[in-house]
Amino acid sequence: MRVVGEIPHPVYKITLFHYQDRWTLQIANGPYQFRTTVMQMPGMDTVEDIQQLVNEAFLLQARDLFAQIHLMTQNRVKEINSGDR
Repeated sequence: MRVVGEIPHPVYKITLFHYQDRWTLQIANGPYQFRTTVMQMPGMDTVEDIQQLVNEAFLLQARDLFAQIHLMTQNRVKEINSGDR
């Protein structure tokens, strides 16, 4: 897998990877990150095609996902600290 580009954003670090017939979009926010993979197909052939996935609606959903990941992590840390392993 190789890095083929980044999408500038003021909050997230967005990195685009390519390997064989797959694009992977990695979005990082502080200590959290997630990746999504898209198969290369007509309409999803170029870096520019993949960059078009990252619109305002996509980023709002990413924000919600990061909030859920943060809440899930914090809740589990509290459970562990209270002795619920």
